[in-house]
Amino acid sequence: MTQTAEDKGILHIILTVLAAAIGAVPVIIALSMILGHIGTLSWTEVPARILDISGNAYHVEAQYEYTYRGRRYVGTQVSFDAGSDNVGSYHRRIHDELKHFREYGRMFRCYVNPSDPSEAVLYRDLRYLKVFLLLGLGVLLSTPWLVLIIVSLRKRRKRKTEKSAHQYAAGPLMTGPGQHGEKIIGTSSKRSAMIFFGISMIILLFSAITILPSPPKEGLRFVQLAFFVILLMISLGFFYAGLRFFLHLKKYGESVFETASGSGVIGGELAGTIYACNIPPGSDIRVRIACISDRKLREDTIRNVIWKTMLVTESELSDRYPGKAEIPVLFFVPEGLPESDESNPNDEIYWVLAADGKTGWPNYKAGFRVPMFGDTRP
Repeated sequence: MTQTAEDKGILHIILTVLAAAIGAVPVIIALSMILGHIGTLSWTEVPARILDISGNAYHVEAQYEYTYRGRRYVGTQVSFDAGSDNVGSYHRRIHDELKHFREYGRMFRCYVNPSDPSEAVLYRDLRYLKVFLLLGLGVLLSTPWLVLIIVSLRKRRKRKTEKSAHQYAAGPLMTGPGQHGEKIIGTSSKRSAMIFFGISMIILLFSAITILPSPPKEGLRFVQLAFFVILLMISLGFFYAGLRFFLHLKKYGESVFETASGSGVIGGELAGTIYACNIPPGSDIRVRIACISDRKLREDTIRNVIWKTMLVTESELSDRYPGKAEIPVLFFVPEGLPESDESNPNDEIYWVLAADGKTGWPNYKAGFRVPMFGDTRP
C-alpha cells in the first residue's frame, strides 16, 4: 500500500512524540529529585530514632520514629532519590550511617513537613552526579530518534523543493525579477520559528543549569523558585510562538507575493498576487499596506506610520500554480509619499504588505517588505 504524504506527516509526529517520551522519562526523574530537594529545604529538623534498616549498595529502606509538637510519628521515607542505582557510594554510605545509629541507639535526625507532620524524610541532599547523568541520559536516548526525524524531514524537504522547482518553472519562488519584469518576494516563517525555538531552549537551559542545581540561599528560596517558574513560563511562551510559526509553515507553506509588471510606483499602484497553500477558495482575506519610518536614537527606536490603507478580498484557486491559492492585491498609492530607503540602518523608510484571514487554526497570516519607488518616467 502506498504511503501518502499525510501518513508520513502523522508518522513524523508519532516519532517526535516517541523521542520526546523516551528522553522525558529520565528528565522527569531528575526533576522530581530536584523539586523534592527544593521542597524540603523549608522543612523542620527534629530528632529521630532509627527502628529498622535494610538494603545494600543499590537501595536502602528504613523505619524511624520522631516526635513533632508532642505527637509521635513513624516514617519510612529515606530520601527523594528515585529507584535503585549504584551511582557513586551514596546508598552504601547512608546504609552504614543509619546502621551505626541504630546499633548504638543514638538519635539521628529527620526533616518534617510543617503542613503535614506525617510526611518526613531522613536525607534531603541533592545527588548532583545522578541528576546530571539522568539529564544526559535523556539527551542520549532522544538523540538517535531526533537524528532520524531530522534526516527524514531533510529528505522530504528536498523532494518538495525539487517538486516546487518543477511546478514553479514559470517563476521560481525567490526574491528576484520574474519573466515579465515582476518581482517575487517570499516570507520567512521557517527562520522565525527557528529563532523562537532557539530562544526558548536557551532560556530553559539557562534556568536548568544555573538555578535548579544550585542550593537556594537562606531567605531567598521562594525568590529563586519563583524566578525559575517565571523563566519557565517565558520559555514556554517563546516555544508556543515558535510552534505557531511551525504549524503555520506546515499548513500554508512559505507565502509568496508576486508583483505585477510595472507596479510598486508611488503615485501609481501596487498590484500583484499572494500565493499560499491550503487557503479555502472564497475566504475573506484582509490585506493592508503601510509606509513606515524607523528612526533609532541611542537605544530607542521611534516608529512612525506615515500612511496606511486596507482592503478585503477573496482567495481563489490558482490557475498558474495548481494546488495553490491566490490572493489578488491592488492598491492605489497617492503621490507625495516617500519611497523605500533602507540605506541608513538608523533611519529607514520601508513599505510593508500584510495579509491575514480566518482560515482555521492557525489562521493565515503573512507579511512582506515591498520596495516602492517614485515614478522615474520622463
